[in-house]
Amino acid sequence: MSARRIQYSLAVVLGVILVAMPAAGRSVPATALAPHRAVYDLSLMSRSSASAIVSVRGRMVHEFAGTPCEGYTVSMRWIAQMADSDGDVDVDDIRFASFEDSHGKSYSFTSVRRMNDTVIEEVTAHAEQGTPARGGQVTLSKPTDETFDLPAGTVFPTAHLASILGAAMAGEHIAETSVYDVSGDGRKVYQTLAVIGTERHPDEASTGDGGPAGAKLSGFSAWRVTVSYFEGEGKGDETPAFAQSFDLYANGVASELVLDYGDIVIRGVLSDLEFLEAPDCAQEGAPR
Repeated sequence: MSARRIQYSLAVVLGVILVAMPAAGRSVPATALAPHRAVYDLSLMSRSSASAIVSVRGRMVHEFAGTPCEGYTVSMRWIAQMADSDGDVDVDDIRFASFEDSHGKSYSFTSVRRMNDTVIEEVTAHAEQGTPARGGQVTLSKPTDETFDLPAGTVFPTAHLASILGAAMAGEHIAETSVYDVSGDGRKVYQTLAVIGTERHPDEASTGDGGPAGAKLSGFSAWRVTVSYFEGEGKGDETPAFAQSFDLYANGVASELVLDYGDIVIRGVLSDLEFLEAPDCAQEGAPR
């Protein structure tokens, strides 16, 4: 996998795993999802001898807001320095914003990526969910004007995580889903396999990140989750394109991120966490 693919995938994965919302097939109480702003410090955890990347240093700021009446937004700023074995250092700067309705039926996002202050990639898309028998549809406006269909049963990233959180709360340990992914040119659909660990109750679910930010999560149950992303039709013995692990808390916050791309593994440590004011949904009217 190229350095550019790793950088882009890392930012998008981090941007979408940190929010959960109600989704078909699983019920996640909307009142349990905490609007928040989280900061993650990024570093290289390990690398293979074949990797050209020798160091990673950066930070990602993620913000989740919204209500079950109006829907949810995710905004993310990711900036990192990645050095290769020749001593060259690139500064990768990605800004991402998305909106998904409270039922997981529609999804819009914009992503702009700069490399050393030069815009090298910009993607804008809107997607609508289909029926169980017929897939949804994506309309791209950048980098090109294009409309294409999604396979039946495909969900959007936030609804995907909601299904994982719902399965965890139900005591299940496996969740399989087809997901429309926002990486690259906006055309990716992955088959995913989530392995969910045993619930750690509030008295034992202290975050591995530690520090003041981690202490704010001490009152919530958590599960260790590993999600593998496959580009083929089936999972079988196929090697995933990439995998991610994280501690998922019952309020929708994630910590202790580990992103495995084969040649390199990157860690994201929760360094700051601020809970935001949660709007009163009752004042906005019934869920749409």
